[in-house]
Amino acid sequence: MDYETLRKKMVKEQLIARGIKDQRVLDAFYKVQRHRFI
Repeated sequence: MDYETLRKKMVKEQLIARGIKDQRVLDAFYKVQRHRFI
């Protein structure tokens, strides 16, 4: 799997599943590479 696919999977399984629905937050996680957050 590539990083983009893994990022989308993580958003669905970790964020949306936990009730995070703010589209701005989800968009940030979809667009920004993981190493930029850390």
